[in-house]
Amino acid sequence: MAPGSIHPNGKKYEIMNGGEIEEISLEQLTKVLKPFMKEVAEIEDKAITQIRHFGSDINSISITNVIPMGNFKKANNGEYYGPNPWHGSSTGMNTWVNPTKNVAFCFRCNAGINVAKAIALQEGIMNNCGEDLNKEGFKKVLKVAYEKYRLERPKNELSIEKLSEALDEWEEEKTKTVNISGRLEDGIFFSTIPVKYRDKYFFVVFTEDGKIIKVVNNYLEKIKNEDIKVQSFLSVYEKRALVQAKKIDDKIARGEKISLLEGVPVSIKDIILVKGMKCTGGSKILENYIAPYNATCINKLEKEGVIILGKNNLDEFAMGSSTENSGFKPTRNPLVLSRVPGGSSGGSTAAVAADFSVFSLGSDTGGSIRQPASFCGVVGLKPTYGTVSRYGLMAYSSSLDQIGPITKTIEDSRIVFNAIKGKDLMDSTSVDNNNSSRFNLDKIKNLIIGVPKEYFIEGVDPEVSRLVKGSIKKYEDLGAKVKEVSLPYTKYAIPTYYIITASEASTNLARYDGVKYGFSKGENLKELYFQSRGKGFGKEVRRRIMLGTYALSSGYYDAYYLRAQKMIKLIQKQFQEVFKTVDVIMSPTAPTPAFKIGEKTQDPVKMYLSDIFTVSVNLAGLCGISVPCGEVEIDSVKLPVGLQIIGKPFEEDMIMDVAQIIEK
Repeated sequence: MAPGSIHPNGKKYEIMNGGEIEEISLEQLTKVLKPFMKEVAEIEDKAITQIRHFGSDINSISITNVIPMGNFKKANNGEYYGPNPWHGSSTGMNTWVNPTKNVAFCFRCNAGINVAKAIALQEGIMNNCGEDLNKEGFKKVLKVAYEKYRLERPKNELSIEKLSEALDEWEEEKTKTVNISGRLEDGIFFSTIPVKYRDKYFFVVFTEDGKIIKVVNNYLEKIKNEDIKVQSFLSVYEKRALVQAKKIDDKIARGEKISLLEGVPVSIKDIILVKGMKCTGGSKILENYIAPYNATCINKLEKEGVIILGKNNLDEFAMGSSTENSGFKPTRNPLVLSRVPGGSSGGSTAAVAADFSVFSLGSDTGGSIRQPASFCGVVGLKPTYGTVSRYGLMAYSSSLDQIGPITKTIEDSRIVFNAIKGKDLMDSTSVDNNNSSRFNLDKIKNLIIGVPKEYFIEGVDPEVSRLVKGSIKKYEDLGAKVKEVSLPYTKYAIPTYYIITASEASTNLARYDGVKYGFSKGENLKELYFQSRGKGFGKEVRRRIMLGTYALSSGYYDAYYLRAQKMIKLIQKQFQEVFKTVDVIMSPTAPTPAFKIGEKTQDPVKMYLSDIFTVSVNLAGLCGISVPCGEVEIDSVKLPVGLQIIGKPFEEDMIMDVAQIIEK
């Protein structure tokens, strides 16, 4: 089971053991934790016997007797109310303290805190709930607590001097521990473990009925701590995600039925509109644009109850193969940070590969889901054109763009695809497709695999060829028939693709003129056009707009755009002929594994050739999927390689069934 899997109706414990995540039972987990349970208790008891009464160990205090917020009454029975400075005084009385019971509650955080921390917040000794209360701050709190709040003093109380010594000792002991989080059952909570256990037992993740908010918090914390290196997100919506998680927890608590995807944390390529979220298209020209409505696929996912954590980085307006063309920052491959994640959906694939989201939605115009999936070692599905509505997808090349899922497993791809597919009245090119054929291992002797000889040529990394051919051989060993086929028009696919996409992009991007929305600069109409578009668009977008405008201009339309359209018909026809004799086609997803950042930025043609095996699928209106099939070692690092499986139009179930054989 992949890390990040969610089972909101069951219990699961995962522990990282020596770098590998294992799923274990509560009994096993308790056994694992026993070696240091006693040691933790000894460390704490040694230093804070006297301090414990006041709750100075603010990370591990056990909160009891916390009543629902609505039941509180102001200044009742010695209880205190006041604003938490972290949230601002305008939020009102949002912290409650009962010093005699050693209980406090922050309404805005919706969490229990201890009295020492609550008083420190009220008195301005601490600035926010996330701070530690240091020794000097604790001594100030003691004075205020006894004099102002008249806290009951413990029996056998230590002097301030002795207390200070105990605090010094506790600070020293704390350096021997590391924080973790994971509640095993009511009454047992671990906040620290001895450092010597850290490498073997790095963290414990706990999920149980009605604890979606904890899962979402885990993902948000991981993004906050680790995405600074990967740069896969352009925006994160923490508050929105937690509010949604709380609603789902409440729904589960009421015993209501939830859907298969309900509570699953996901991310979305920042070219798909999510109402109320920024949608930049990866471009400075739309840097502050807020989506006024949802894309159809987002409406469908939200109906299923997914939790959208944020928007992923991409090549500007999906024009690129490495996510180095983003108007904001390049994304790095989370497996090897010195290499690209692919593109244009590189932020989405990087987020899934790095466990920042369970799945992501990307868009594929000529391989922008499959190629980065290959580079990052995840699964990328490009559905047949029209199976998923494009309403709410910022247009790059309207005749080729298609939304699809990026996931860890093929089964996850199937679940997400089934959730987002279907006819949409807002997209006249969308279709219903409920007749896709299925395939199972029992029928593998009837499976005929086509292997195009043009896809194993000079320029393809030899190790990539070896791994892909080895995967195809596994199907053959299971009984499938392998047949060499020819797709002679493959050599024309890249120039055809770039003439069509550049021409359509020059038209689609004409709307960004500095008048209606987005970046705007200039004192008169001429300056407005030149400066808004010249400074708002990046280098690659400007290049493609100029190429497309040239191809559509008078005197050149017939020579370029019309000939490219005719070539599409020939490419479609050759695939139709091949599919008369084979069930699926297999090839490398990309000719190489992930290349180094900056390696191809100065040579656009070399960059364009990264998509040589994927663009034909879009031009021919087919479906395709990239699945990991192994790793190659380059410069002492291991890089994933993707196997591309191409199917007939609307045969998504077929290619996913076939792909699952190699996945298993």
